[in-house]
Amino acid sequence: MPIEFNYAQGRVQARLGERLTPAAWQLLEASGTLAQHLHAARATALRSAVRSLTGTSSPHAIERALRSDWRAEVLGTTHWVPGRWRDAVARTASLCDLPMLAWLDQGGEVLPWMRDDPRFADRAGSLAGSDDMLAAWRQHFETLWPPGDPGTARLREFVDLVDEYRSQPLIAAAGRRASMEPRRRLDAHAVRLIRRSLREPVTVFSHLLLVALDLGRLRNGLVRRALFGDWAKAA
Repeated sequence: MPIEFNYAQGRVQARLGERLTPAAWQLLEASGTLAQHLHAARATALRSAVRSLTGTSSPHAIERALRSDWRAEVLGTTHWVPGRWRDAVARTASLCDLPMLAWLDQGGEVLPWMRDDPRFADRAGSLAGSDDMLAAWRQHFETLWPPGDPGTARLREFVDLVDEYRSQPLIAAAGRRASMEPRRRLDAHAVRLIRRSLREPVTVFSHLLLVALDLGRLRNGLVRRALFGDWAKAA
């Protein structure tokens, strides 16, 4: 298996080298307006995610662009792995849709902004009957792993760690700051797995996790500025 994942390992490590450093993130997040934030992001490895956005883009347009970039990233990544792993990698593209699909599955109405992305109206109820759509997603995800592949044991440990992170409270109690430590630990763990050059499927999914974390951080900066204007003054 290490030989099969040689190409993927090389691509993942190259992408790791392109990630924004803490100093680069600090510089990006110091920008005030949405237009300034977009201009700064276009000078980084995040440029593809903001290509279609402007200084007047709405929060919904921002979300839609980032979901599109995530799906494109996953599609590109499927070409790095052996054929038997491509379905599992491709399945991660749907993760960005789960919150909206859960809303629809629970009887929520198709909101006006959803009509701009027909996949939500078309797929309402696709996991009907599940109390936890993400748990149902993971169950199906694991059925796509090649039976008997030695890389699944480490991958399952990794997915367990992501689930543990997901269980952390995302909103702080009143008057307290939300801790970023769980996110930092998860980020650091994924980086360590990539740098260990395991040449296993977990390396590819670690890369996708880092992409998701970076897109989430970018999303926060973009949406805040779209909603509140000059974030430097608002802060």
